[in-house]
Amino acid sequence: MSVASGALIVWAPARADGGGILQRELDRLGTARSAPRRVVARSGAFDVVEIAAASSQDDHGIVWIESDGSSSRTRALLVPADGAAPGAPLLLASETTAHAAGRGTIAIAQLPGGRLRALFPVGAVECASADDEGCVGFGFRELGSRAPVREEPWLSVPRPCPEGAASLAGLDGRFFYAVCSWGQAEPSTMAYAINVETYYARADEVLRGCTPLGMLPLDASTLLLGADCGVLRRAARLSRDMKPPAEFPLADLTLGCERGAPIVRAAGWELPLSAPRDRLEAVLPAAIAPAGARAIYTGRALLVAQRMSDRLELRRYSCSDGILLMQSSSAAAGP
Repeated sequence: MSVASGALIVWAPARADGGGILQRELDRLGTARSAPRRVVARSGAFDVVEIAAASSQDDHGIVWIESDGSSSRTRALLVPADGAAPGAPLLLASETTAHAAGRGTIAIAQLPGGRLRALFPVGAVECASADDEGCVGFGFRELGSRAPVREEPWLSVPRPCPEGAASLAGLDGRFFYAVCSWGQAEPSTMAYAINVETYYARADEVLRGCTPLGMLPLDASTLLLGADCGVLRRAARLSRDMKPPAEFPLADLTLGCERGAPIVRAAGWELPLSAPRDRLEAVLPAAIAPAGARAIYTGRALLVAQRMSDRLELRRYSCSDGILLMQSSSAAAGP
């Protein structure tokens, strides 16, 4: 995730490397500014199987699922941005079944006002329709908030997708999220837009047959929900004015250089990278950011992190004389 000094990478090392959760500060070029810091110790027989993180001005928020092979639990932690010691992790949910393989079951994002909100599964629940099966409840939690916690799930999701089940983002006065479920032999995603001032909400099915890659705020009024559709990637444009989502293919998707900085291009659409941005994996070519990768732009370099076996690989892309170069490839968990 991008931070004021450059980037912060958060990952769960293998048990042989101590387990738990590590974080490491990088500068704007992706060079390590400090040694890895263990912010969460390994907890007994539990291993971290999925992790998500987001940053606000004061805190780094981390939410993760850990499993001991027969049960799982979801926990969260606020790590002060000033380097102070974090408090104790917060238990969000516990289940009596092991967490399924895949990534994208949990999400966390900064909302207007600097709040960090998490979206996470809470276990099996009753389906809202008799035609549905395998329903899992999903809940929200604001980290650091003293507001009462709603005990029951907010959502009942039939057969959540094994990848990209949850996406989350915010714009001024608006809150967006999406959940993917598997039905009729293909994935289907419901995108929700909430006006937090009037509590008006709308829900739309988007990107049928595709697996969501995450939400990317573009500007003060627009965000994209990107998705992998097999042979190509697609996006659904969601807006602050809460109009119906507009879908479009990310055809001929490329990453190149323009005026000394990276630019993402597709047929009829482009995204120049000038200021720092998170969640760029939602719109990058699959060759740059495969499903499961995370990508940010620091203002100087595009950083892509991807799990490779039991290690985390960090790739750095920047522009030199109008050419996009991968300038380094290293394991982020290295010394």
